[in-house]
Amino acid sequence: MNFKYDESALIFLKKADPKLGKVIDRLGKLERAVECDPKAEVLRQIIGQQISSKALLTVWDRLSLKMRELHINDVCDLDERILAACGIPSRKINWILNFLEAINNGSFSLKELEAMDDDEAVRRLSSFDGIGKWTAQMILIFAMQRQDILSTDDFGIRRGLCMLYHKKKLDQKFLARIRKRYSPYASVASFYLWAVSSGAVAELCDPAATNKSDQIQGSVLFYSSPLGPMRLEAYGGAISSVEFCDHASQNCILDKEDHRVLKQTKAWLRAYFAVKALPVLPPLAMHGTAFQQRIFALLLEIPYGETVSYTALALRYCQRYGAARMASQAVGRAVGANPLAVLIPCHRVVGSDGALVGYAYGIAKKKALLDLERSGKALEADGVNLA
Repeated sequence: MNFKYDESALIFLKKADPKLGKVIDRLGKLERAVECDPKAEVLRQIIGQQISSKALLTVWDRLSLKMRELHINDVCDLDERILAACGIPSRKINWILNFLEAINNGSFSLKELEAMDDDEAVRRLSSFDGIGKWTAQMILIFAMQRQDILSTDDFGIRRGLCMLYHKKKLDQKFLARIRKRYSPYASVASFYLWAVSSGAVAELCDPAATNKSDQIQGSVLFYSSPLGPMRLEAYGGAISSVEFCDHASQNCILDKEDHRVLKQTKAWLRAYFAVKALPVLPPLAMHGTAFQQRIFALLLEIPYGETVSYTALALRYCQRYGAARMASQAVGRAVGANPLAVLIPCHRVVGSDGALVGYAYGIAKKKALLDLERSGKALEADGVNLA
């Protein structure tokens, strides 16, 4: 289910802020998924505090899998043992259980928020341990679909505004003007600011960046794969980033040699998804620590259509590089840092029991990639195997 808003919101924002209007024209209408179960979204927001989006996705996939295994349909039936088994810290477990207890004993209901204005709803949610102002605002957007939330404490929002307005710093007066300018569709504006912050508009860079690596510096090409848009970036004559993304944007070709590499990468991906003979990989820029680069090299050795466990990959590392021991968790973190999705086949690493865990772009995509390789059948645009 996606956040519901209509064209009138975009018309209003384009008129209220011409700079944002150019972004809206470039990206079109953005779709943002929201949680069908508001209680589950509260849990997701608590779990996601102070961890990366990739880490959140991993933990959430574990929890979802555990609920399916135990035939649990309502998050209110979760207990400490289940939450701990998914790798959730004890402090967050206490916050979650306290929140669920309030729902179970009737002292709180998300329905009571419906009669409150945004500020009042934020205060009510913030009365729970573990739910601060930012978390409450995210709950109002992604669980309640409130239309007029602009979290000026959110890093992505602030960075997006800096990039949009070419500012290194934002003062409270400026933020107040922006907040008023975007009302009553500040939540919709937030979606575009987050997109800007994540690099969806290639020519908008962060003025506060202190070095080149903080800036979007490569040529960018978008490829519409059967599993959704993919953003390809090349720099210095090598492919430096391949990732699934929420939406395609405008290509930005800055260098002739990079353009050649991007076209080579796109041709490779087309052959992969069509289950045709794979051409030679383009030059790979495997950015990362020395340890991560060694793991990436091992990933490239996993045969097409086969899988290895994190434990087996750790053993291979020890055998190859003479390490006395290597924790599978450390290997998992390195695998998760893979900058070149599909090309470096991190999707071929599975749990010790063969379970599909720990893929940055979601278990559904991981399963689809493995099914494609095992079945030898190409994918349609919706990701379903052709008969």
